[in-house]
Amino acid sequence: MAPPTFIRLAAGWLCAAIGLVATAAPFTPRGDEVIVERLPARESAETRRQRAALARDPAQLPLALATARAAIERARQHGDPRELGLAQAALKPWWAQPAPPAAVRLLRATIRQSQHDFDGALADLDALAVDATAPLPLRAQARLTRATVRRVTGRLEPAEDDCRALAGPDFASLGAALSVPARACLAELRSLRGQPREAAIALTALAREAPADGWLALVRAELAQRLGDHVRAEALFREATAGTPGVYAIAARADWLIERGRAAEALALIEPQGVDADALLLRRAIARRRLGDARAAADAATLQARFDAARQRGENLHLREEALLALELQGDPAKGAGTGRAELGAAEGAGRCLAAGARGAGCRPARGGADAARLGGHRRAHRHGRQGGALMTLRQLFTLALALVAGAAQAHKSSDAYLRWQVDGARIEQRVDIALRDLDRELELDADGDGQLRWGGALTLERHRTRPRPRSRCAPTSATAR
Repeated sequence: MAPPTFIRLAAGWLCAAIGLVATAAPFTPRGDEVIVERLPARESAETRRQRAALARDPAQLPLALATARAAIERARQHGDPRELGLAQAALKPWWAQPAPPAAVRLLRATIRQSQHDFDGALADLDALAVDATAPLPLRAQARLTRATVRRVTGRLEPAEDDCRALAGPDFASLGAALSVPARACLAELRSLRGQPREAAIALTALAREAPADGWLALVRAELAQRLGDHVRAEALFREATAGTPGVYAIAARADWLIERGRAAEALALIEPQGVDADALLLRRAIARRRLGDARAAADAATLQARFDAARQRGENLHLREEALLALELQGDPAKGAGTGRAELGAAEGAGRCLAAGARGAGCRPARGGADAARLGGHRRAHRHGRQGGALMTLRQLFTLALALVAGAAQAHKSSDAYLRWQVDGARIEQRVDIALRDLDRELELDADGDGQLRWGGALTLERHRTRPRPRSRCAPTSATAR
């Protein structure tokens, strides 16, 4: 799938279109029926009503919390980081407060960790963990999330302290909803500290208590993979990706299939999901490359364009995926190794890319060793979770923390929109590029709800009130797509 299609608004007289983003050249579609964008996941009517109600009264705390939680869950499910921007926007009235309501603080920490602001996330989580006025479930959620952040940043002993506390008497009243993820947390820490077989036994026992739990199946699948038990790993990966799995579960299983020389099966797994998430586009490109499919080059070019655009925004959060791109698709082991070193300490995948760069070969999975133990949590930081009720259950929150904390190179952005001004004496040139999928959220361009935006009618500027206000000196004069 191509990068998001943009509509370009060019303003006349003082405002003329100029070049901005180093991507495809603009074009004007030849006919009204030309499809210029296929939308990823369509918002439900209820979601739109909820956002509209919040826009009318942004200070409604319960509605803001519900909107933010729903957006975070969609980010996890569909791999679209714009949803994190919507979640942050819903919390705007409280976002900058040093001591916001406890529920806001928890969601702010969740969003911050997904943006790799680990210090900011930990500051919120530390405050919540000792806030005696916060409800016990929120304090438990804060400790679970903090354990995850500590683990993926290599602070294993403090992470174990959190997990042990959650499995202890202070939180016993919360029952199995907490005890299962707390014990799973302890088991994973054992696997990272040189006791993988003992961890596997503990996780198998937990699975008997929580059958058909996709998240737990994914934890066990990755541990079986590290142990080299591929028969068990295959069965568990299948279980983990049954139903409606999140992006990370799909990517993890695809990695395993590719590593086992089963690129065609990996491709069949990824294709129905779409490739808006960079993590899935990368796996598709690698699978195509292994199969000798010439389209891998176009996928690689799209990925590089996305990474370049992120760098223009001042973001540098895709290092593991950039290392894999360099090694697997661009034939540049030196670049891959250098990028992997930059990510070392934040992703287990970097360790395997370092080794691959040293060999001048493709990435291979790490097998044990200090780096794998120290960094193993980060690659597994994209667990899929579930959402429900006014507050997330404790297991859902733990799952969500795992799903968001590492940010699997899903662009880490709130939107695709660019504004550029260029001043040359008395002449001012302006160009605005806005992704159609972002406009659709506000203007409902997809009138028939088929998930496809066509050039004719739906994108008429007058229909969507993009005319300037009276006295404006810059009148939109054209629209093109790219």
